[in-house]
Amino acid sequence: MASSDFWVLRDQANTFMRLGRYDEAIKAFDDFLRVMPDDSAAFNRAVCLESLVQYEQALAVYERVARDNDLKGVVNAVACLRKLSR
Repeated sequence: MASSDFWVLRDQANTFMRLGRYDEAIKAFDDFLRVMPDDSAAFNRAVCLESLVQYEQALAVYERVARDNDLKGVVNAVACLRKLSR
């Protein structure tokens, strides 16, 4: 893979996410994250998981983001906990 090709993966993943094509987005995020660890991409992947009702997996990412004092992690973690009736 050329050094700039992995950025295309991130862009594709975000596009798939915006289109509601969450399975495809997760695959593209996974491919991207294998090359470039990135909290923003991991968070967006978790949003896709939550949209696919995979709350526990999404919650793990949101909690990690929340521990870094990032408000979006707190907000999304609370939303997942409510969906899990916790």
